[in-house]
Amino acid sequence: MLLGQMIKICRKDKNFTQSDLAEQIGVSVQSVSKWETGAGMPDISQIVPLARVLEVSTDKLLGLSVNDDEEFKGIKEKIKETGFSWDNYKTEEAGNVYGIIRPYFQKHPNNPEAAMWCLLSLVNIIASDNTERDKQQLTAEGERYGNCIFRYETNADTICKAYYVMARFYNLIDEKEKAN
Repeated sequence: MLLGQMIKICRKDKNFTQSDLAEQIGVSVQSVSKWETGAGMPDISQIVPLARVLEVSTDKLLGLSVNDDEEFKGIKEKIKETGFSWDNYKTEEAGNVYGIIRPYFQKHPNNPEAAMWCLLSLVNIIASDNTERDKQQLTAEGERYGNCIFRYETNADTICKAYYVMARFYNLIDEKEKAN
């Protein structure tokens, strides 16, 4: 992921406007806008202040977080211990997996494997009509997972699977045009 994309994701996670972020690190709104669109880059001296304000590590901000870190290994073990299998799942199990993996993804929004687990769980929850969320919230959530997969995943088979899952997701939330 590009630095500007990560800045934008982290900024939005904190519910900051570009103006809020610019004010907190002492730059112009135009600078933040240029970073996020890829038209410019922050000065190296601004990386640590950006990370502090956005409450992320500099590694995460620079896209250097390793996908298979110890925390993620623990999450996968926890899911494995539930006996969950995509081949033979129950709706409540998808909800349990979602409850386990979603907080991790919120802290690590550039992990495509976590995004795929979130997306698959969310689709299974929606398919069971077991959700209280509104359509706009569901759309934003599903698209966030899909975008992560399409940005960071390098395995072609996984990317193809993600297209299929996103089509199913859009179909379930009655976005037929996007599903096609």
